[in-house]
Amino acid sequence: MLKRKWGLVAAAAGALGSTTAAQAEWREVETAHFRIYSEGKEKDVVQYAERLEAVHCLMKIATGMKDDKPVNKVDVYYVYSVDELRRVLDAKPNSSVAGIYIPSIRGSAAIVPRSNGGSDLDPQSVLFHEYAHHFMLQYQPGAYPPWYVEGWAELISTASFERKGTITFGKAASHRQGELEYLRWIPLRNLMGRSKEDRDVINRDYGSYYGQSWLLAHYLTLSDKRPGQLRAYVLAVLRGQSDEEAWKVFGDIDELEREVRAYLRAANFPYKAPPLPPEVMAIQSSRALRPGEAAIMDERIESLHQKMDEEERADILTRTEAEAARFPDDAAVQLFLAEQYADAENWAKSALAAERAVALDATLARAHLAQGLALSHGEAADEEKARAALDQALALAPTDPAVLYGQFEGAARLGNAPGGATVDQLIRASDLAPQNDGIRLAASEALIRKGDLGGALRRLMPLASDPHPSGAQRRAQQLVAWLAGGGSGTPPSPGAESGEKDGADESGGS
Repeated sequence: MLKRKWGLVAAAAGALGSTTAAQAEWREVETAHFRIYSEGKEKDVVQYAERLEAVHCLMKIATGMKDDKPVNKVDVYYVYSVDELRRVLDAKPNSSVAGIYIPSIRGSAAIVPRSNGGSDLDPQSVLFHEYAHHFMLQYQPGAYPPWYVEGWAELISTASFERKGTITFGKAASHRQGELEYLRWIPLRNLMGRSKEDRDVINRDYGSYYGQSWLLAHYLTLSDKRPGQLRAYVLAVLRGQSDEEAWKVFGDIDELEREVRAYLRAANFPYKAPPLPPEVMAIQSSRALRPGEAAIMDERIESLHQKMDEEERADILTRTEAEAARFPDDAAVQLFLAEQYADAENWAKSALAAERAVALDATLARAHLAQGLALSHGEAADEEKARAALDQALALAPTDPAVLYGQFEGAARLGNAPGGATVDQLIRASDLAPQNDGIRLAASEALIRKGDLGGALRRLMPLASDPHPSGAQRRAQQLVAWLAGGGSGTPPSPGAESGEKDGADESGGS
């Protein structure tokens, strides 16, 4: 077993690429689970992609998972610097944000900088942390204890590549050293507890939360003191046991706390370096983006951020219109324009732009989807053409969650009570994109209408126990409480506090 102390931990990412934004061309590198977009040299973008696939492999090894499900790839956008990221997110210059993960209906995406600009948080660590959340929801969904969700992600965040053909797992989280050494300790009973009182204690000392979650996860995963106890505890929670019942696997919880604090004082953390089979990092394709695709990359990245106001969205649309005029023969540009018009609820223009995209490339399922959805809205709705476009999108991409959800949305817009095949498609979309809170909620409520209360509860529990508060989480908790009370009568209407889901996880490693 390898060990390493705090002060000896090297930066995980290193300096990747030195080409300036002005000189570089945009590239797309595709692997089994990711599409990477970045300016810079091809070898650097390929390295980003290989490392992401390596982390995916690491999580398969660590969890014993067999990767036999169809996947919808995560889009990862590398911007030039932390300052560029904050400009995209309209964040303050002194903001701690170091990356963002967005599970939108159009697909999961992450935006990270290529360099950290002197921040304690390494961009690669942030991305690995966020992908750990994605992985857990995609492949092992469940109502996990919040501290474990974050502690597991922090364990993954420190993965590094110091020896060719291996990946390290469990190195000291040096970016959490300060909070663990200098901030107030959260008692383990509160850190692991799930009551309102426990959340109040955590919120009071939130600065310690991620570091302690990492420390506890590291101790129970990589030390040899309590073999099997973490798995037994997590399974107890997933079976619905209370905190006190689940803690029985540890024996005396106060003794566990003493051991964890001693583990921190010793600051000698074991880690592993499993081998990486070369095939897991295979590159499927690598290409320079077409001039039109490259021209809209700024707008494409900015549009991912869902907390923009109308003025900001209007600015993106104006710039996209100008690029679409410059590149009238690029189907990707016309499709992006159609989606921006849809976000602005200009359905007539969205339909026209989507029609142009279809004419340029009839194999683009998302172009048919955009056309069908646009033609199902507004005064100019055309039911026959809308249905034909939506059906063509489904034929081209039967496992695309956005297309499946579009079938459900289109049926509702065209005046049909959503049911039958469209509900099945909605549930399938939620299975394929479990990270998307909006689709998860819609599927859960459809299951409630069908009378499948158990299925709805299983789908709602992971969202209800999400460690990140949001409107979607509050709505899930509202429905879980109703189901736990027997689920009789009409489900409660969304509370005034529910609102819309927050939609994105802006992260300094959160």
